[in-house]
Amino acid sequence: MLTLFQVHAYRNDTTNVLFQVELLKQLSDILKHGGNSQVARMQAGIQLKNALYSKDQTLRVQYITRWLSFPEDVRIYIKKNVSNSQIVKVVILKERV
Repeated sequence: MLTLFQVHAYRNDTTNVLFQVELLKQLSDILKHGGNSQVARMQAGIQLKNALYSKDQTLRVQYITRWLSFPEDVRIYIKKNVSNSQIVKVVILKERV
């Protein structure tokens, strides 16, 4: 039987993953649409890169694990949105590890 703490922790983890997925999708949308300002697109690209890549090896492994835990349709959606930007290199490399 799960304790209330365990249920709460699971719920928070699930909510956190859903939030991360939606945030990355929205950032990729901003990056994709040329009608957004250059500043907004640059900031979205930076935030997306920072969410997917780190020079720190420990964090990099965590980020790769998190990326691969996202549903495949979400990963494809994000990759399509960023296909014309530099961030695509980071996204594609994640799945080759």
